[in-house]
Amino acid sequence: LALDEPTANLTPQESQGLFVVLRRLAQEGYAIIFISHKLEEVVSLAHRATVLRKGRHVATVNLTGEPGEKEKLARLMIGREADGATADELGLGLEHATIAGDTARPHPPPGVRAGLLEVQDLWAKGGAGQEVLRGVSFEISRGEIVGIVGVAGNGQPELAESLTGLRRLTRGTIRLDGHRLDGASPREISRRVAFVPEDRLGMGLAAGLDLEDNYLLRQYWRDGLHRGPFLNRRAASQDLAAAIAQYNIKVGDPYAPARLMSGGNLQKLLLARELATNPQLVIVANPTRGLDIGASAYVHGRLRQARDGGAAVLLILEDLDEALALADRLLVMYEGRLLGECPPLRTPQNLERIGLLMAGAKTTPLVGAEEGPQ
Repeated sequence: LALDEPTANLTPQESQGLFVVLRRLAQEGYAIIFISHKLEEVVSLAHRATVLRKGRHVATVNLTGEPGEKEKLARLMIGREADGATADELGLGLEHATIAGDTARPHPPPGVRAGLLEVQDLWAKGGAGQEVLRGVSFEISRGEIVGIVGVAGNGQPELAESLTGLRRLTRGTIRLDGHRLDGASPREISRRVAFVPEDRLGMGLAAGLDLEDNYLLRQYWRDGLHRGPFLNRRAASQDLAAAIAQYNIKVGDPYAPARLMSGGNLQKLLLARELATNPQLVIVANPTRGLDIGASAYVHGRLRQARDGGAAVLLILEDLDEALALADRLLVMYEGRLLGECPPLRTPQNLERIGLLMAGAKTTPLVGAEEGPQ
């Protein structure tokens, strides 16, 4: 039995139920291949782990539950010999945070939270005419990362499209630093909002264009990048070269089509382009899907830098572990509504509540967590 990322769209309770079934099947004699980028799952479930890197077999190790196994696997995955490195240095920030994160990261308390982004009573329709967003309201402050989590198909992509002007609203208002974004022009939105969609090549970048043209797509209007109606190619090339160096983008030919780049380098290019204008709001959907552990750690670092620089960061995630590692607050989305707010804690009580909310159950609020709109 081969399973490829089987917990990607499951609640914590569903994931644990799946593990019970898999352990029973193994006892009954089934051979099971469990493919996952979540080291916590691999270590807790598997008897042996095989590490692949760049299409090649690196090592196969027995898993016994001893301390340090996750760090050992991470070193094999990213190809570093760093025996004394911390979990974060190894790209283990996600797993490390979900294990050790027993206290909430500091963020403005609800009573003094000054919303940079204010979303009120947002409604929007899907392609078939049904309501996919139903009364969504929330705020994000400067210097704060808010994660919206939920099982796939509960309105997360439509929320991102609504906030970036790509989907027409049925009703509701969106304010960023006091300016109305609902009904604003694409130019005005792009000056203030960075958007890194989940589909890097289909929506974020143009696969057939080279790096320079992709880099210019959302910022050709910046001072210095144009002379009247014409592009300033020299300035654009200099800007791109600086971005390649700053974001450590590995590319042989900057004028080759973007489709030839790896997923990690595509994501770095997207981040470089979107963050170049110092946006007030950064919206990112599933930012590390398909990336190796080293590239994932790099992306996490850049998002934290944007937060620390004063931007409001909205993460739309289906991976709860990643949300727990990055977010200052979590909002749970179900069938187009925000059912509740939770702190980013990996305590049994909190995980149970998040899982129930992701499955659509109403729960009582935790101490220190606000209940979202019903």
